[in-house]
Amino acid sequence: MRIPGLRWLRRYDSAAIVLPVLRQVPEYLERSVRSALDQTVKGEVIVVVSPHTPAPERQVLETAQRGPRSDRLRIVERTRSGFAAAINEGIAATDAQRIGLLLSDDWLERDALEASLAHAADIVSGGKTHWRADGRTRIPGIGGLRTAEGYRQRSTDHERAVYLTHFFLFRRSTVEAVGGLDETIGDLAGVDDLDLPWSMLERGATVAFVGRSLYHARDHEGERLTLRDQSHAVACLERILVKHGVPEAERPEMLERHGRWYGRTIEAVSRTLD
Repeated sequence: MRIPGLRWLRRYDSAAIVLPVLRQVPEYLERSVRSALDQTVKGEVIVVVSPHTPAPERQVLETAQRGPRSDRLRIVERTRSGFAAAINEGIAATDAQRIGLLLSDDWLERDALEASLAHAADIVSGGKTHWRADGRTRIPGIGGLRTAEGYRQRSTDHERAVYLTHFFLFRRSTVEAVGGLDETIGDLAGVDDLDLPWSMLERGATVAFVGRSLYHARDHEGERLTLRDQSHAVACLERILVKHGVPEAERPEMLERHGRWYGRTIEAVSRTLD
């Protein structure tokens, strides 16, 4: 007779994927939502829209509500502005114990939830692959597999947070312990994948690695937080550094290292890294 261990039980933790919608190419959004709904284990899909979400994107969501596994889908109208607020409102809309994040132009492997739920850590990192806008042509030279050994080699919480990457599955109680995503930083992609993990690590969050890519990021020149004004992004980044007590003398190098990823496509930046 099989005696269930904790690892076997973990996959039965309740889970949700929160997907905040920016102004998006409908085909991108459709693939993103479908990848969340088609997960191999059941999880809620919380799609957060705003009053400014255009009709074509809303049509994609209405179609999904009539399609396969539509019982997993919930659409939430956000009441506060900003990227961080959208995710926080999505988290508030579910009682799930584990929370995954997905952007509306990206997509997941079908077993992203299942593979991540096999780990009991507060932060589960699943790895990310970058693609051009067509969703079929891989961008070489960036990314790479994240491992527990590589993580142990990082000496500060900042370096550890930078090392982590999507797909993230966060333990809800640990996210709540740091107050959720910080809405005072501003509209910056790093509020979810830099500041939030950093804040959690400062409180002793545990970390696990799936060991393969679960998240597919689409590079394009449309509506993306990383393509907004670079000076705004750098100002938001500085707020993160100040928040975490980074000495003023160390900030310029950090701002340059992080800031280069803003205002340009991923592929354009990657060509400068050779």
